Amino acid sequence: ARLERGFLQASRFSSDAAHELRTPLTIMQGYIERAIFETEPGSKIQIQLRLISDEIERLSSITQKLLLLAQADGGQLKLDFEFINVSDMLVELVEDMGLLEPPITTRGTIQKKILFETDRALLQQLLNNLFTNAVKYNIPEGWIDITAWAEEDKLHIRLSNPTDSISEEFVSKVFDRFSRGDSAHNRKVDGTGLGLSLCREIAHAHQGELTFNAIDQKIVTVEFIAPVKNSTSTYTSQ
Repeated sequence: ARLERGFLQASRFSSDAAHELRTPLTIMQGYIERAIFETEPGSKIQIQLRLISDEIERLSSITQKLLLLAQADGGQLKLDFEFINVSDMLVELVEDMGLLEPPITTRGTIQKKILFETDRALLQQLLNNLFTNAVKYNIPEGWIDITAWAEEDKLHIRLSNPTDSISEEFVSKVFDRFSRGDSAHNRKVDGTGLGLSLCREIAHAHQGELTFNAIDQKIVTVEFIAPVKNSTSTYTSQ
């Protein structure tokens, strides 16, 4: 009973703290953006203000992820379900990756017209997190293999990429909160260590699962698997 009370109190604290932080962070961001606009372009003070703005954005991201994780811990992660075309969402993400500098080669096959009942915003966050990790922990002139298909009433979305930044210790606790692929937690690889934890909670909210595998710490594969519910047309293959 004490453990349960402690868990509920910790979860409630995370949720309350995240709620309370969102408003002042938003106000601070507004003031900083106005100050950047009013300072001389390229000046030392403007550069410093942009650095502050980046840190506020990072804090806002951490706050939002902590809020969602607290809601998941308390069984209060609410999903607004609708049928969406996952194939189109993935194709858009791949097209966005084509704008990266330096570019990363994409390969793999995305099955056409995969319809999936989901919360659009949460699924978008899951995919954004997975794509972002695949880019951050890639190698120079690397690649990302993106494969998506639906079979036997299950949706599969699999991302693989080469890496030289993943340790054995990280693989063993990849879904732990605040666990980072770079053991020093430096800013050369930006991140909070909350992304994969949140992705797994989003997968669980869809009655699905998220798996992580690393082959000799050189190739990382993350796969999202979730049941596909029937609609007027569940999916159409290529």
